[in-house]
Amino acid sequence: MRHLLTWIFISLLACHLSIGQTPDYELQYKKALQTFKKNDFEKARLEFNQVAIARIEHQYTPYAYYFSALSSFNLNKYVETRNTLRVLLNRFTTWDKRDDAILLLTQSYFEENDYIGGITAAKGTSKATAQEEMQNMKAYYIRKLMD
Repeated sequence: MRHLLTWIFISLLACHLSIGQTPDYELQYKKALQTFKKNDFEKARLEFNQVAIARIEHQYTPYAYYFSALSSFNLNKYVETRNTLRVLLNRFTTWDKRDDAILLLTQSYFEENDYIGGITAAKGTSKATAQEEMQNMKAYYIRKLMD
């Protein structure tokens, strides 16, 4: 009986200690955001990835995916940008910034002159403001193509 109580106590203590070591996702996210603002996109991408792939889903997860993709975009890593955005869009179907992610996805296609991919991605926007931005983006890349 004494061994059983000791074992239960040790188990509870271990659980308590592991809960106490839960990472502070808000702090990690804000640190990554500061790195992003300093234009250190490679480091920011890695820091956002750590927040995004955490065991526990939290309020910063979709934003971490988005800023990881934006960091990749700023590094001209368009395939990585699209892969990260696809994960974001598939996992967080009701995210309030979904149109922003679709705009970035579209732009990543256009940057590599994949206009069919870009136009296909653009069809996912829902808000009128996003559709207007999309039209401006399409016009910009068509002008660029004509030059």
